[in-house]
Amino acid sequence: MSRFPLRRWRVWLTVLGTAALVGTVATPASARSSVARTSGGTAAVLTSAPTPLMGSDAYPVYSGGQNIEVFWAGEDGNLWEAAKNPEGGFETDWFAARDLGIGPISSAPYPVSPGDGTIDVFWQGSDGNLQLARYRPGSGWAGPAPLTTLANMASDPSPVYSSGQTVDVFWKGGDGNLWHVWTTDGATWNGPQSLGAGPIGSAPHPVSTGNGDIDVFWQVPAGTLSEAQYVAGIGWTGALSLAAYSRVMGSDPNPVADNGTIQVFWEGTDGNLWFADDSGGWTGPKGVALDRKSTRL
Repeated sequence: MSRFPLRRWRVWLTVLGTAALVGTVATPASARSSVARTSGGTAAVLTSAPTPLMGSDAYPVYSGGQNIEVFWAGEDGNLWEAAKNPEGGFETDWFAARDLGIGPISSAPYPVSPGDGTIDVFWQGSDGNLQLARYRPGSGWAGPAPLTTLANMASDPSPVYSSGQTVDVFWKGGDGNLWHVWTTDGATWNGPQSLGAGPIGSAPHPVSTGNGDIDVFWQVPAGTLSEAQYVAGIGWTGALSLAAYSRVMGSDPNPVADNGTIQVFWEGTDGNLWFADDSGGWTGPKGVALDRKSTRL
């Protein structure tokens, strides 16, 4: 999952719908009752409580079928979830936000799924190590499980699914280099491994074109764009400077892949939206001037 929004959002989670829902129960998905079923086009609050339920930004994942799960760290330090499991058609069934009882969580949680119903959620623990919670259909949730013991995380983790059951999780290490762990079978984890490529000036943000290849982007200390690239069957290369296709950045880079084309977006120091794209060769930077007097919804 690419963490695409340039400005993260928290406290109140909204989606297209018309009803609000409230919940703190930790019941199985099969036992949850629907509390929002709509086909409208206005925003709906998905959590509501006398005190805020959300202690971090919220991150969604598509897990297969028409299912969407959204995760965040609760004010209680545990992993929380709101899930959309529609019964079919165009109507939307959001179930009550629930405490999964997995924690403590010291960063926002970052989910990823191969689209077969399984979900892996990653976060940085209070000890500086990578933690995992795992959902398997028919088995439910398990975790937390530590994936590292080096206590060297200097950024939040960034996971990406690339093919089959392969998931990689990247972070900026305390040494300023790019680090990752990975699994190719969804069960056995490898690493942690340093990929070098430093110094990295921001958290790394990966994307995959779905064929096993991975591109990881970050902002260097000078403020321009760099990447490391994994080509299936060949291995890793990088760091590759993309300074010629970027400009001084005012935010982390956020990549997205579509039909083999990769686009990387960031906020410029001028407050506008900028991007570079690779569709057989890098071009950019390209600016999108933002009109603050009007908003297109």
